[in-house]
Amino acid sequence: MKILVLDEEFPYPPNTGKRIRSFNLLKRLARNHELHYLAYGNQDSESYAALQKNGMNPIAVKPQVPAKSGLLFYIRLFLNLFSGQPYIVSSHYSTLFDHTVRTTVRDLKPDIIICEWTPYAMFVEKYKDVKRVVVAHNVETRIWQRYFEN
Repeated sequence: MKILVLDEEFPYPPNTGKRIRSFNLLKRLARNHELHYLAYGNQDSESYAALQKNGMNPIAVKPQVPAKSGLLFYIRLFLNLFSGQPYIVSSHYSTLFDHTVRTTVRDLKPDIIICEWTPYAMFVEKYKDVKRVVVAHNVETRIWQRYFEN
């Protein structure tokens, strides 16, 4: 099975709960399946090398998530009031990431796409012919339920 995983970062080093969970779960999945891990990161990083070593075929997208400080942060927050998406979702969007997802889906033709963090579901909603899984860690399921209800 061909699996494409989307995430905000490569889950290495495994030094947080999410990274520990993602790294260990997906390295085991990569033993029996063709797994590709697309995230913001750099090809020359320790994280990229660790995923390669464990058969996870990393795909690095130059980091473009804006800083959460300074005047521009508050301007982005204000402008997001007029958006249909929560700030946590819109702040993680980049045309480069979207383009890389589109190219990868076209070339790889995955059987399933796994979003390892809920804001990344925005990149896969258009792929109706591919199975998609959105992982909601911790209490995110309740947060997203509240977004839906309100």
